[in-house]
Amino acid sequence: MTHRPPQAARDPAVNTPTGPRPEALDEFHERIYLEELLRRCRWAHAAVTRVNELLKAGKAQSPDFLREVLDFVNQCATVSRLLWPPHARSSAELDRRLHARGEHLREVLGIEPDRKLAAKSIRNHLAHYEVQLDKWIRTLESEGSKPTGATERGSGDVDRYDTASRTVHHRGEAYDIQGLYLDAVDVLRRVEARLAWLSAAGRARPAWAVPERHAAATRNVSCPCGSGLRYKRCCGAVAV
Repeated sequence: MTHRPPQAARDPAVNTPTGPRPEALDEFHERIYLEELLRRCRWAHAAVTRVNELLKAGKAQSPDFLREVLDFVNQCATVSRLLWPPHARSSAELDRRLHARGEHLREVLGIEPDRKLAAKSIRNHLAHYEVQLDKWIRTLESEGSKPTGATERGSGDVDRYDTASRTVHHRGEAYDIQGLYLDAVDVLRRVEARLAWLSAAGRARPAWAVPERHAAATRNVSCPCGSGLRYKRCCGAVAV
């Protein structure tokens, strides 16, 4: 009988492997990941800007609207995978390295575990899309219904945006666009602050202070995107 070597134990509370942990990221590698987070958060913000323009034009169920919403979800999925890396089952060493990287980024940026971006369904949007699609098709078949168009409002919840809850339904999954957006712009603000701190000349730079988390935006507070406008006059001016 062949015995497999014991695998590293996992802490189900934080979904990370235990055991010998690689050293934290050095400045060079941290910058690479921070710049990628910055790029993805900016693309997410740009997608929401286009989504808002289509909402204003009354095109919430158009193919163009769906394309921009899914572009936003894709960018959020990448941000999620950078901050909460999925398990690398092919290599225990790679698994520890990936999770050490995610832990380091969350720690220096002050990213809490209760984020909408931390949802497993967001990370799986990219990694297991074909599985989600198969599951959705089987659900439709079991209900005796079939989609007839890209924006059908069937029982399978396919490709529609609910303006009341600010949620997009896609292939059986529901994504909180408002919550994801507020998280993305908050991560963007934190990454910008961290990169500015890393760029400070020499060792005279002050000790790193993790930015405070922006409270969930209400109508009269400053918009978390950093525009300086009130939320109701900026990103909260329309449904997203």
